[in-house]
Amino acid sequence: MDGRLHPFAMARLLLRALSAALLLPVCSAQVAVRVLGPQGQVPPGEVRVFGTAQGVGELTLGERRIAVAGDGTWETTLELGLGDHALRFGTTGATETTIHHVLVLEPRKGMDARPVLRVDSADAFVAALGPSRILVLAPGEHDLARTSSTVLPPGVERREGTLNLVLSEIDDLDVVGAADGTTTLLTSAAAGTTLILTECQRVNLTSLVLAHRPIAVEGETELPEKSLGGVLAFRRTYNTWLRACRLTGEGVAISVTKINAFVCQDSTIEGCTGGVLDTTNSKHMTFLDSRFVDNGRGRPGDLCVRIGGGERRDIDFLRVALRGNRPGPGTGLFELDAGQVQVLFEDGEILDNAAEALSSGAGKALFKVTGSKVQEF
Repeated sequence: MDGRLHPFAMARLLLRALSAALLLPVCSAQVAVRVLGPQGQVPPGEVRVFGTAQGVGELTLGERRIAVAGDGTWETTLELGLGDHALRFGTTGATETTIHHVLVLEPRKGMDARPVLRVDSADAFVAALGPSRILVLAPGEHDLARTSSTVLPPGVERREGTLNLVLSEIDDLDVVGAADGTTTLLTSAAAGTTLILTECQRVNLTSLVLAHRPIAVEGETELPEKSLGGVLAFRRTYNTWLRACRLTGEGVAISVTKINAFVCQDSTIEGCTGGVLDTTNSKHMTFLDSRFVDNGRGRPGDLCVRIGGGERRDIDFLRVALRGNRPGPGTGLFELDAGQVQVLFEDGEILDNAAEALSSGAGKALFKVTGSKVQEF
């Protein structure tokens, strides 16, 4: 024999090679992913992710390589923070990937059965609003002032003139963005507020950029010198949470009236031209592990934190950092009117702010700082 293959043998080898190529599974068809939790929901921290993958010995997940056992099973543990994680699985040498979403939320007793609705636009977001649900908003910028919705769900109102979106008596609603901070919910209305909640209970906003970015209305070339709107406004709400959010833009970041039980955790309020917080007659508000950076422009009326109302109580700041904030002339970083209960600031930082005083107003003596780094005034 001369070592050359018989034509029929060559044909069989080519057929086998072609069959192998055709049977080589693309990643999107071969990887099954599971997490332990209702509807793919898990609490933050270490998350066990496991599944099956046929026809490959290894999976890739970013820089991580995951071995696949002989029976096709695989498992890995990830450290995941709050928000919606798009895990992109691939295989060595493959161009396609499988994307699997893992929704990381703080556990809520009795809430596990709520439906998870994924939406990818401002119009879809507005249409999906309602009680007892989890809305997961896709990455991107979603302008609530530019929606085309004409029929709104029950409990949702569009304010004429300001174009404000108002949610009334909507309970047990979670709105969640991408864990990498690429989901922005905004309003471009000059006098608008991005989102207003009235008499809502147990509403959670997680891993969102919330912004007020006004543009001039038709027929005008300039914006007002001072915005009349803001980012968030709450009226008579109960048990509202902001987690892993960033608030920015024109006006005051958070304006609240007669609310009860509010927590802002691990969030940043940055570049809000009117200030951080304006609260009246509100109770049990806690700012925890958060940052207030470069808010206010030093104009008359600008503020950092204003706490007012004779009915207020239990408003505390724990491990909060203030840097670069500029309230208006004669206004301290914390402005308090007359009240009966102390406002506590513990284990935080107040540095490099352009203010005439730490606290001001008739109740300034009620502002108490402990265990914190504080600049000189």
